[in-house]
Amino acid sequence: MKTYPFIDGTNLYASQYELFGPQKYLNFSKFIKEVEKKIKVKFNKIYFYASYSPKPKRLSKKQKLYLKNEALFYQQSCEAELRRNRGYARGAS
Repeated sequence: MKTYPFIDGTNLYASQYELFGPQKYLNFSKFIKEVEKKIKVKFNKIYFYASYSPKPKRLSKKQKLYLKNEALFYQQSCEAELRRNRGYARGAS
């Protein structure tokens, strides 16, 4: 049996931001490996979808940090899955 999880990257990002703040973000590759190990299932393909937050015309320092962190999280998530030869679907930006 093949396993294809669909990851809501937007909500995953928002949740991990609450935990780590603007200075860190979840390592998506390590996260997936941990999930696979815990549930004892190897994913055949992962579908990760997300939308970038809208950028206001005037950004506060807090918003700048949030948007920068968000972009870094999505970028490393995409790269991690491309390296593993898995699926990655981008939402509207």
